[in-house]
Amino acid sequence: MSRIRNLPIELMSLIFNLVYESSRKLVDPEYYEDPELAHFLQSPNPPETTWASDNLRDPALFPFNVAWVCNLWRDVLSDSPEYWTRICFDVANDPTPLLDAFTWSKDSKICVLAFSSTNNLTEEGKMRESSRAESIARYLQPHIERCTSIVFDLTFASSLPSPTLFLARDALFLEDLTLEGRVHDLTHVVDNGKTRITRGIVPVKFPRLKKLSMSGLAFMDILHLGYDWLATVKGGPNLILYISDFRFRSRKCNSADSSSTFDFMRLISALNPRAGIHLKNISLSYRPHQRRDTGYLCDRRVYGIDFDKVSTGFIIEFFQLATWSAYCTTFSCCYIPPFSGTLTSHDLIIECIPSCDSSAHHDDSLYNIISRWEGRSSLSVESCPSFNDEFLRWLGEGEDDHIEAGKIRFLEVQDCTNFTAGALRRLIDILNDSARREEGGIRLEGVEISGRGPALDDEDLEWFRSNGGETRVLWDVVGADGSLVSLQYVPESG
Repeated sequence: MSRIRNLPIELMSLIFNLVYESSRKLVDPEYYEDPELAHFLQSPNPPETTWASDNLRDPALFPFNVAWVCNLWRDVLSDSPEYWTRICFDVANDPTPLLDAFTWSKDSKICVLAFSSTNNLTEEGKMRESSRAESIARYLQPHIERCTSIVFDLTFASSLPSPTLFLARDALFLEDLTLEGRVHDLTHVVDNGKTRITRGIVPVKFPRLKKLSMSGLAFMDILHLGYDWLATVKGGPNLILYISDFRFRSRKCNSADSSSTFDFMRLISALNPRAGIHLKNISLSYRPHQRRDTGYLCDRRVYGIDFDKVSTGFIIEFFQLATWSAYCTTFSCCYIPPFSGTLTSHDLIIECIPSCDSSAHHDDSLYNIISRWEGRSSLSVESCPSFNDEFLRWLGEGEDDHIEAGKIRFLEVQDCTNFTAGALRRLIDILNDSARREEGGIRLEGVEISGRGPALDDEDLEWFRSNGGETRVLWDVVGADGSLVSLQYVPESG
C-alpha cells in the first residue's frame, strides 16, 4: 500500500479541498432551503459560504491542522489562497513554518490572531514569546492594508508590538485592533525598539475600525506619532476605544518617558464624537490637586464613556482637564469622589459601587455623581448598597425649586436591597408634583425595579394600582425570603 506522502499532488489537493468544504457553512441557509426559491437558485455561481467555526484557537482548525503535519502538505496548501483568510499563531510554538501564510493569502482580506496557549511566566518563556511575536508582526506589516482584524493576545505586555506599527498607514478594511497582555510587566513608556516610526501630517484612514483595544502603556505609545498626526486620523463612525491597566506617574518624575494625564486626555480627545471610550484599571501614582479652573481641553463629545475599576484620583483629573458630553456614561466597581466640572450625559449607569472607600468615612459616590450630572434623562443603578431611603430622600430635596432628581425621566434599579417601596413612592410623588407645577416640567415617566429588592406590602400595592399617577411602574423582584413580587402599573395615558 502506498504511503500518503507518495500520493500525487493533484489527489492531495482534492482531499484538502474536501476538508476545506467541510469547514464551511452557508451564509444564509434558510434562503437556500426555501423550495419556493428553487427556480431562482439555478445560478452558475455557488452559494455564499463562510467558515463554520469561529474558534480561531482550536488546534483542529483548518488549514492549520493540516499545515503543521509536514513541509509537503504546507506546500500543497499554499497554492490555495482561499484557505488562508484566517491566519492564526499560537506563540507557544515556533511560528516560522507558517509565517509565509501572509503571502499565500494573495490579495484576500485576512484576519490575524497571535495568542499564547501557555502560561509560562519564566524569563526564558518571556524572551521566547517576545521574539516570536516580533517575527509575526514583522511579516504582517506589508499586509496590514488587507486586514479585517489584528489581535495579539499574549502572556506578557512587553511582548506586544507597538500600535504605531499598525496605525501609521491606511487600513481600509480593519475593524478590530486588539493588543492585550495578561501580565503587565512594563510600568512606564519605554523605547523598546518597536516604536521608531516617523510620519508626516498625512491623513490616515480606518473607515471601518470598530474596536481599538490596548493597555494604557500601548496607547501612550501613540504619542510617537504626534498630536498633529492624530488630528488627521479618519476612524470608523462607531469606534469603541478600550484602554486598560495603566498607572500614571507625576510629571515630577525624572524619567523622560513620563506621560501625564494631560497627554492621555489630548489623545482620546482627538476621537470621533461618535466614538465610545472604555477605561479599566486606570490610576495615578500621586495624589491629585483639586483646581478651581477646569476644562483645559474645552468641551469634548463622545458617544459613551465607561469607567471600570478606575481610581478616585483619575476621575478627579479626568473631569478637571475637560468638560465631557456623552450620550451614555457608566461607572462600574469604583468609588466616585467629589470632582469639579460637570458631566453632560443623557443616560447614567452606576454599577457595583463599593459600599465604602478606604479613604472616606461615608460612601457618597451616588451623591457625588448625581450632583455633577447634567443633560439627564435615564438613571440606572445596579448592586449599589448606598441606594437606600436616605439617598432617595436626598433626590427629592433641593433649594430654589431645584430638585436633585429633577429632569430624570426613567429610573431603573436592579439588585438593590437597602431601600423601601415607601421611600420610592414619596420620590415619585415629589417629582411628578414638581413637573405639574412647573410649566413644561419633566415628569418621571417610568420606574423599573428588578432582581433582588424590597417586597411590596398591601399599602404599596394599592398605591401603585390606584393612585392615578403618571409614572409607569414595573416591579419584578425576589424578596429577602425568596418570594417573587411582580407588579405592572401603566397609567391610562400610557
